Order: sequence, then structure tokens, then C-alpha cells
Amino acid sequence: MLLFFVSVGAASNQQIDGVDNTAWTLSVQTGEIGTINGSVAYGPAVWNSTNFPALIFYETLSVLSLEGDGNRIIPENNLIYSTSGQEKQLKVVEVEYSSSTETQLLIAGLEEFGAGDMATGAGNYTIIGWMGEEYVAIKQKDNKFAKLILEQDTDDIKVLNISETWEIGGGYNLTANSIDATSTPKQAWLTLSKDGVDVDYKVVTSGPTDTPIYTYTMNSFCGESDVPILVTYVNNISAGETTASVQLKYTWLLNSTCTEVRSGDVFGLMKVTSTYPLELKNNESTFLHRNSITNLFDGFYFVVNDTPLLEYYPMKEIVITPDITPDTTPTDDTGSSGVSGSSSGSGGMGVSSDEPYANIAFSDRAEKYWYFNTTSLYSFRYEVYEVAVLPAQNEGAVMLKLEILKDKSARTTVAPAGSVYQYFNLYSGSKRFSEATIRFKVPITWTAETVTLMQWTGTEWKSLIMKSLGNDASYRYYEAYTNTFSNFAIVGYVPAPAPPAPAPAPPAHVVATSLPTTEITDLTNASQPFKIPFPISGLELVMVLCLVGLWYRKK
Repeated sequence: MLLFFVSVGAASNQQIDGVDNTAWTLSVQTGEIGTINGSVAYGPAVWNSTNFPALIFYETLSVLSLEGDGNRIIPENNLIYSTSGQEKQLKVVEVEYSSSTETQLLIAGLEEFGAGDMATGAGNYTIIGWMGEEYVAIKQKDNKFAKLILEQDTDDIKVLNISETWEIGGGYNLTANSIDATSTPKQAWLTLSKDGVDVDYKVVTSGPTDTPIYTYTMNSFCGESDVPILVTYVNNISAGETTASVQLKYTWLLNSTCTEVRSGDVFGLMKVTSTYPLELKNNESTFLHRNSITNLFDGFYFVVNDTPLLEYYPMKEIVITPDITPDTTPTDDTGSSGVSGSSSGSGGMGVSSDEPYANIAFSDRAEKYWYFNTTSLYSFRYEVYEVAVLPAQNEGAVMLKLEILKDKSARTTVAPAGSVYQYFNLYSGSKRFSEATIRFKVPITWTAETVTLMQWTGTEWKSLIMKSLGNDASYRYYEAYTNTFSNFAIVGYVPAPAPPAPAPAPPAHVVATSLPTTEITDLTNASQPFKIPFPISGLELVMVLCLVGLWYRKK
């Protein structure tokens, strides 16, 4: 397995904002998983891109105050993550139209990039960091953003011949339907498709005085109107011996999937308290226990050293594709910050997830070494409290990641039948295991009579084999068995109310429980019956007859 790490050399040690800040130098080797560490703090502290390289642009992580025994408790609303956008110029504007006015840009074909559209300045857009990743802010909104799929370097040129298609990315294809290199100005007819369906077309001309820029905008995207998705520039149109071609430069493409963060959304320990600027605060006291790792939000943690006095630092998990080549030599890594990696065994131990951030309530992870046919036990802090894995071969340190979800996973298409108590995802750094046991709990107050764990197969939900482990005063405990990790749901079934039980049969000596009208004939005058206008039981009727008989005998 390849190893990825970044070591940080300390040119100087200065305490600023409660943090040992250093001058950062990075060295990189290729690999699959690692952790980026920030500088060590001993009290309230502030981290940004200068002392915690996992943060980018205007991202900051702050601890305002500490309290409790040993100052190891961050009070509610005193742990703050914030981010805001910054402007960046489109490369086509930077190189070809640096001195042009907004009107000239519009004439050239650049639409929806006027002043106040995607940024304050014309020809600019806004980039923003979100949990260490770069995004494009939609219409300058800090809480609405999408990934930039492609931005060609200034030296990059894409040549398309007639009828040739360019698979740009994100399901978008651009086709040169026809090219006229003999007309004045030269023209090219371009068609844009998404997932095989044509969504737009444009006739563009080459030359800075014509309309060489093609802009595709979506009428509605992420709750905003007229959002630019694609920008490309026709650098040249030419005719060859057998075919004509068009050269495209400065291509800029947004992903058509948008993330919107709303006030009140929860990410791990953090709750969104502001959307402009985007700010999250801990919604309950956060404990920095000695020799512990505390999950802040997806991929970000506080690592607390095993020292009598508080020492802690932020850490972010990273997954790196093994195509990076070293560009520096390792430097002195005596500083407390840096990136560490893990290696061993025979495969990728890293864990990645494509679950949208907005759907993750909490996440946790644990790492264990795998030995053939010897159970590795992972412990977590949530309803899914333990996972036992039986490896099929020896491995190195294998990570298991748990994501507690707010709703069903984005990978699933339907909800399971029944009442869902909790959705969650489980991911493993290795698939080389023969079986796994998932242990979970539900509150004893939950009304479901039958509890089951269901797993998404890719097309449907499947009930797993279950076993009840008993209960205590607060929870009922279960375990379920699987041989793969994916998307799960804890589901309960509440039986329908039973129909009311029939009334018990009356004793044998009771003739009836009630009679609506009882008719008795006067023995002295059979032609004049009388009625008792009220209900009477069988026993009462017998008593009345006896009294009537006595009266008749005396008469």
C-alpha cells in the first residue's frame, strides 16, 4: 500500500491566539489515507489555513473559552466554525478581456457574470471553503454552493472536429455539430447535452470582436434564477484538408448538484447559527477528555494528548488518490502539526463517503488491526454501539466509519416499510471479511413491538437475521448479521389494535340481560293484557310471577 503524509517543519514557535503557530512547509508522498493536523493549543485558540492546512480561504475554527475541572469543557456556543467567500476572476476575462467593461463582456457572450451576479465585480465568481473543500458560491450566497468540475488552465486547448463530442464531466457533453470556416466571421454550432439529453445550443464566432464566448445558464438552480453553469471560449475556427475544427479554451463548468445549508442544520456537534457569513456553533458542551478523540463534524476531530494539563489540536481525515508525486524533500517534522498516514497489509485501508453533508447528523470512526479468523471489535458512541468483524485474511489497521443520518441515505430510492427509528451508513477500509455483527440499541420507551435491522441491497431493503440481547432500564439491545457494509435502517413494527373481546356469556340461570318490553297476561281477565314499560331481567320476572301467583291464591 502506498503512503501519504504531509510533514510540517517549524521555522519558529510562537504562541498566537493560544496556539503554537509555525511557518508551514509541506512534503508529500502518495497514498490513500492520512490526517492533517493543526497546531497544538493549551487553552482558547483560533485555527485557520496558516496553522491548520485542512482549512482553506476564509475558514476558521475557534474555541472562545474553556471551563470545568482542568479547563477541559468547551461551553455551548463557544466552539465556532465559520467560512465566507472570496472573489476570483474567470480566466477568460483575466487573459482575453482584462480591460473590458461589463457591457463588452455581455456582447462577447459572457452572461450572468455582471457586477453583483456571481460576485461583486463583473467577470468574477465567488469561491468558498466548506469543511476543507473548495466550492463555488451560487449568486454570492455563502450557504449555497456547488463543486467546480473543470476550469481549463490558460495553456489548455480542446480541439473538436465536426460531429466530435467532448465529455466535459458531470454528465455534460459538448458537440461540434457543424463548423463554417469560410464565412465571415467564422462560425461553429455547439450543442450541450446532459446525461444524453440536449439542454442547449449556441452558434459562436471566433475573434475578440465577435461573440466567441458560450455561456449556458440554468433558469433555476439551488433556489436561484439564471445561474451560469458552463463558460467556454472559441479561440479559433479552422478548416483542414478533410474537416473543420474549433478550438476551445478557458472552459469553466459547475456541477449540477448543489449543497444548501440552512439555519438550524446540524453537522456532528455543530449547529448552523448563521448563513451569511456561514457559521456553526457547538449546540452542547464539548468535553476534551484526556487521551481522547472528539468528533466535531464530518472528517474533523479534536485530538487530546495524554498529558496532565490540557493539550489538544484539530485533525482532519483525508483520502488521497495515489497519483501525486513528491515535489519537495521531507523537512524537519519536530513541529506538533502535520499529516500522518497509515500503511500495512495488502489493500486500501481508507474510508470515503459520498453521503451529502446535510444528511449526516453525526459520524464516528474507529481503527483496528485485522487478523485472519480473529474477531476485531469496533466501539462507537451512538445507537449503533458495536461492530464485530471477522477478517478473511490478515490486514493492517482497517478503519470503520459510522454515519448517523437525518433521513434515508442518498444512495437509496425508497424508504423501508415500517416505522424507521434510525438510518445509518457503515463503511470499511477493506472488504476482505467473512461476516460482521452489528450491535445496536433502541429506547425501551419506543413503542415498536418488533424491531429489525434492514440493509439496502442497491435495489431494495432486506431484513437481516437478528437476535435479541435483552434490555436494561433504558434500552433494548439487538445484534444483526451481514457480510457487507452499506446503508442500514433500524425499523420497528407496531401491531394494529386488536378488535374488542366479545362480552362474556351470561350464567346458565339468567334468561336474558335485558328485555325492551315485557308483556304479561292478567290471569283474571285474559282479554286485557298489561305491559311493564321498563326493562326487566329474567330473575326479576320469576319473582314477579311468584307474587302474582300468591295474590291470585289469596283472592
